[in-house]
Amino acid sequence: MNSESKLYDFGKILPNPVNFKEPKSGKYVFSNELSATLVGVASAEQMVGLTVRDLNFSRSQSPWGDALAKKIAKMDWLVRENKTTINDTAAFLKPNGILIVETVTKLPILGTCGNVLGIATINQELTHRLSHRLLFDLYKNICGKKVAARKFLYHVGIESWFFRLPTEAELLVLIERAAGNVDKEIARAQGVSIRTIETHFVNLRSKLNGDALSSVVSCLRNPSHTIKAI
Repeated sequence: MNSESKLYDFGKILPNPVNFKEPKSGKYVFSNELSATLVGVASAEQMVGLTVRDLNFSRSQSPWGDALAKKIAKMDWLVRENKTTINDTAAFLKPNGILIVETVTKLPILGTCGNVLGIATINQELTHRLSHRLLFDLYKNICGKKVAARKFLYHVGIESWFFRLPTEAELLVLIERAAGNVDKEIARAQGVSIRTIETHFVNLRSKLNGDALSSVVSCLRNPSHTIKAI
């Protein structure tokens, strides 16, 4: 078995999304299933021959998708030209609309003469390390303010408690309460009066199914939803 086959076999068994690219054309020559699923390609085999510009997030009209594609291309170029490993952290919207944050490691695959034969990419998800506030801010930056609240509520599993979406201000005080802060602390942090915070909580209760505010706060504090700050 040659070294290339061994490399591909190693990529298949890694528990992370992994792909290899041809250094000049940027075409994928290998992808494991996790990497293909991450970018919305039906199978690892269908990734072969594509470039980052062929992927759905890159071809969408989203400024985020175009910016990420350019960033990936630049990282590949730096790896190829400098023959060095690069690490970065990036937010990414999966095909189902769920946001994840990953560390991206790109490294050159060198031949015996020191030439770059390929570029390997390994992703490691870090979403579980984000605070709820940072998660919401990322949704707002990538998806826009109008849909960020809905996406956040779905992400943390509490959207079914609401029959009407909270405003951004209401959602932020809910996040602060779930973090263990009392009204006075929330008011001080946000530079508003305690009465304003109390009004936000009144409005939150009016948008929930039943008297469910304490249940929603408990749900956010549950280990399956609470994501530790970086």
